[in-house]
Parts: sequence; C-alpha cells; structure tokens
Amino acid sequence: MEFCLQLKVCEGCGCLWFRAQGQEKVYCGSCEVKLRDFPLPETRKRRGRPGRKVRVPARAWATVEAAGGAA
Repeated sequence: MEFCLQLKVCEGCGCLWFRAQGQEKVYCGSCEVKLRDFPLPETRKRRGRPGRKVRVPARAWATVEAAGGAA
C-alpha cells in the first residue's frame, strides 16, 4: 500500500506538516482546532461598499448581434 504525501507549511503557525496528496487543507492539526470556530471565508460578510453593477445599454447588444458576435 502506497501513500502520496506532500510536505506543507502551515499558513497559521508556519510549522512543517504532511498532508495527503489531493487534500486542500492549509492548516496543521493544532491550528485547525484553534480556528474551527471562525467563520469560513465564503460565509462571512464582506465589509465595505457593495460592488457596482455595470449596465450595458441595449444598443450595445444590438450592435454586437448585428456584427455576428453573439450566438
């Protein structure tokens, strides 16, 4: 039986540790325990001003379609 391991540097404390190839973990076991209660980046609210929504005028789409750019 073979195991493929990667030597990684923990992004929390900087220690060296092994992880199985194909895993996406970036923290060692002790940092994972410490950071378990923090929200995941996808679930926390973004701070600051919300992003602008760019509106494209209908004329621009008509020009693109007339030129054969949109299918």
